[in-house]
Amino acid sequence: MYYSPHGSIFTNMLKVQAPFLYLAHECDVMGGVYEVLANLNKPAATQNPGVTGGGVIFTLAPDMDETIKVVSDITGRILQGEKPGDIPVARIKKVNFTINVGEARRLGVKIPFGVLNRGTEVIR
Repeated sequence: MYYSPHGSIFTNMLKVQAPFLYLAHECDVMGGVYEVLANLNKPAATQNPGVTGGGVIFTLAPDMDETIKVVSDITGRILQGEKPGDIPVARIKKVNFTINVGEARRLGVKIPFGVLNRGTEVIR
């Protein structure tokens, strides 16, 4: 059993019978979720950029360079006096799709070649 101040969250993760898990961006704010996931030996996907181990075989996240550019453009417009309500909603168009083939292999998951071709980063 795993000790954590968030024990019920970890206990519930251990009971999950799903063959695949999706971890939302905010799920690791308390830390330790990926370590527990690694011991479950279940494949997972997340939005957290840079997470490549612990059972995570897919990461789908907005491109940070584009995100920074959009946020800085909007911030600059506001600082120059433009009203936030007058600025159109900006959407990030580029998404990074990271595939961890080594982790998938460790978990016995076969990733089709067509999916591998769509990855912006493939970790062997």
